[in-house]
Amino acid sequence: MGKTRNRILATLGVAVFVASSGISNAAMANGACLVAPSLNDGSTSTQILSGSVTLTQTNFEPGFANNGPYTSKFTIASSSLSKVDFKATTAKVGEYSQQVALAENINALAYVNTDYYNEGSRIPYSAMIVNGKLIYAPREPTNVVGVSTSEFDPKNPYSGVSNFKVGTISFNVSGVNQQLLSGSSSATAYTPASAVTTLPANTAAVLLVNNVVSKLFVTGTTTKPKSGVLVIAKGTPASRIKKLKLGQKVSYKLPVAPTQVTEMVADRVWAYGKARSKTKVLTIRAVNHEATGAGITLFDSNFTKSRATTQGSFTIVLDSKNKITKKYWGGSSVVVPPGGSVLQLGSDGEAFYRDATTWSTLTVENEFKSVSGKKLTSASGRGNKILDLGVNIEVCDDRSEQIRPRTSIAWNNATGKIWLATASSGVNLNDWGFRQGGSTIHQLGDVLKSLGATDAVTVDGGGSTTFLAKLLGRYKRLDVPDEAWIREIPIGVGLVPKP
Repeated sequence: MGKTRNRILATLGVAVFVASSGISNAAMANGACLVAPSLNDGSTSTQILSGSVTLTQTNFEPGFANNGPYTSKFTIASSSLSKVDFKATTAKVGEYSQQVALAENINALAYVNTDYYNEGSRIPYSAMIVNGKLIYAPREPTNVVGVSTSEFDPKNPYSGVSNFKVGTISFNVSGVNQQLLSGSSSATAYTPASAVTTLPANTAAVLLVNNVVSKLFVTGTTTKPKSGVLVIAKGTPASRIKKLKLGQKVSYKLPVAPTQVTEMVADRVWAYGKARSKTKVLTIRAVNHEATGAGITLFDSNFTKSRATTQGSFTIVLDSKNKITKKYWGGSSVVVPPGGSVLQLGSDGEAFYRDATTWSTLTVENEFKSVSGKKLTSASGRGNKILDLGVNIEVCDDRSEQIRPRTSIAWNNATGKIWLATASSGVNLNDWGFRQGGSTIHQLGDVLKSLGATDAVTVDGGGSTTFLAKLLGRYKRLDVPDEAWIREIPIGVGLVPKP
């Protein structure tokens, strides 16, 4: 997360800037957040990247967004998970990479930086998952943001629009078993299988059994159906539902449910693999992590070749076929061999070490678990959630109300939409890599909510904030000018067109 010297400068810079911008600690203590700027008040440009990503850049004059002397720029890429893949892209664990190279590695249309990291070791704070494989994991559960693909469960929500029609009454019903009823005028449907326990606020509802009006709720309902299909609404669709009559036959069909669902998730993950010798099994508790302890810390080909691994109590070196080539009683700090791996065992690994004889073959299963139970296919470390089910949950305190560059990832699983966003000064400031200008966390969350996001997380900001877009065949930096200094980092994410 930046460099140590820059962190010190950042602390000083923020104190001066916050004081000069008129944001009082008393106001923050009372929960008064800065009002988010309206996207209509700035100068906005929009373009489409390869037909899959909409790129929007909005500049606000000084004082209109950040209550200070700098221009504020919001750069936002939006798309749908039906059109793009969300992919993490990394350097070797323990190394930095130029961010253009990270974007090029996955051929991203839009790219942003992600996880915080330790400057000394160049190691990220949280787990990394690439193509379904655990690339790095500390010895404890860590926060990640990622994408998962799984078989569709009928209790879960899914998107799709169907028309509800009877006589002259007609309106569209969007989605099935959703947690939210979006907008001021909309309708959505629920089945008995829905995992939702209490329905969103609505002003009218109709229960259909075999497409016949079985019940009318002219003031709305909060109870999901035990049979049939329940359509709830507000606004214009609600006023049309109120005109229905019991026993009417209607034309309505649920959207076709998907066989698989791809969704974004803010999760916590941890290493939970196994190594098996002839008769012993030992749990892998960390992957490519700088500290060792109980169980196994696995170092594989994703770990940097520029330095040796951390030393455990016992060390086993494997070739590319998991055959044991070397063993070290008492442990040894060794470099990972080409294509091979190193198992650093804790003090509880003596029995496993003795059972694993030289030139025998081990079975190594590099697996992970998540709090959600979902199998993530791509993920990077994250900060806090700022939007949760459509609510801006960011607390207004000294940290969140600092005006500085911010990076965020947002989504709406009901619609399948995803956003990559940065808030920055938009100009090249000589501030020793801290970067003044941008927005508060709360402002950025409100902007993303206004675009339709229901969930969002922060990632590393300040001098790490970077937004790259592929324009005319090359990557161009958009959060600040191309010629500005750019920090090398270990990991980022991008939106990649589906094959």
